[in-house]
Amino acid sequence: KVISTDITGMDWAKPKIAKESGIYLLNTTNYCTESVAEYTISQILLYAKRFHLTYKDIRENKTPEARKTINILNKTIGIVGLGNIGTRVAEIANAMGMKVIAYNHRSKQVKNVEMVDLETLFKRSDFISLHLKTIPNKTVGIITKDLLKLCKPTCFIENQADYKLLVQEELKWALENKIIAGYGAT
Repeated sequence: KVISTDITGMDWAKPKIAKESGIYLLNTTNYCTESVAEYTISQILLYAKRFHLTYKDIRENKTPEARKTINILNKTIGIVGLGNIGTRVAEIANAMGMKVIAYNHRSKQVKNVEMVDLETLFKRSDFISLHLKTIPNKTVGIITKDLLKLCKPTCFIENQADYKLLVQEELKWALENKIIAGYGAT
């Protein structure tokens, strides 16, 4: 009769089917908002400071190379999805001196965040952070080759949402052809 879980997303439980079957789905609102928002920012910082390449050097028994890093101050972060987690990422990014633009499927006002359409977000962002809900026939596959082609070649995308938001073959194409600089996900 009831499925209760200590996570925020319930897409795995097939909400439409559960409702049709009379099963109530319960989750824990704000369960990990701070944790996921901080993790998102840490992934962006790890990429900007090139720690992934240092780790690769060490794994390959090489002396770690000195590399030029990226400062995030005044860089633009585009946030796709301004729910609790996306909004918290925006607040942290603002506090770190980043310019914040965002897309949300419903109109939303967040302090120091410029709302834009998806095309503008992909064109202007140095970093893109995905926090959009998975909604069949609406957000599944929303990020396509056409959007990825708009990115700066230095753009890094961090996905803390669902892999289904991106067309996987097109993401692979964008990485292999250096259309984007990097991609991170949990």
